[in-house]
Amino acid sequence: ALIHKTVRVKPQLYFSKVSS
Repeated sequence: ALIHKTVRVKPQLYFSKVSS
């Protein structure tokens, strides 16, 4: 899914969203 792609391209952004 998109989440996997995002975490691969920008893991920092993904973690930031999860943390929020």
